[in-house]
Amino acid sequence: MIEFLVDETGSMSSYIGGTISGFNTFLDEQKTVPGEARFTLTKFSTYNVVTPYQDLELSMVQPLSAQTFVPSGGTNLYDTMGARIEAIRQRIQDWTVQPRVLFVVLTDGEDNSNHVHRPEVLRTMITGMSAEGWTFVYLGAHGRALQVAHNLGFHTANVKQFDGRAMHQTMTDLSASTKAYRAGAAQAAQPGFFS
Repeated sequence: MIEFLVDETGSMSSYIGGTISGFNTFLDEQKTVPGEARFTLTKFSTYNVVTPYQDLELSMVQPLSAQTFVPSGGTNLYDTMGARIEAIRQRIQDWTVQPRVLFVVLTDGEDNSNHVHRPEVLRTMITGMSAEGWTFVYLGAHGRALQVAHNLGFHTANVKQFDGRAMHQTMTDLSASTKAYRAGAAQAAQPGFFS
């Protein structure tokens, strides 16, 4: 199960091309990996939090485009992350076999609009679900990405910091690590997603 959160806030306007091409490359490469994978995409901003795909077979997921990725609004990162973690937990609580969960966050900014989920609450959620085998990955384009991710409970080896020019390479690295994860080479548990 791959849960992918994509920042669609106004500041992501600087990264439209890289986000679209990088995400689509990731998607195309994952579709070549043998085996089933369920994919959920959530795009977020203070104007809108939308989940166009939830638990959809990866082969059915459509690429992003300039029509489906339109940045605007502020960064409600913490509330979106918290809501998605809670949604997954609720969906899978009665499943006979618990899925391996890969939770990926792509953002260019720090949260500036949270109302429900404080950082310390998110850290408890992330460390708790990591202990249950979930893998959390943070891709951040801002200067404090490593510190912010660490404060939220992401393992250092599961964090990538990049600038706009490196967006496509970052997504290529994510895809390679996701292939290994899905093949079982990385196993379900942290740390070391990018190692």
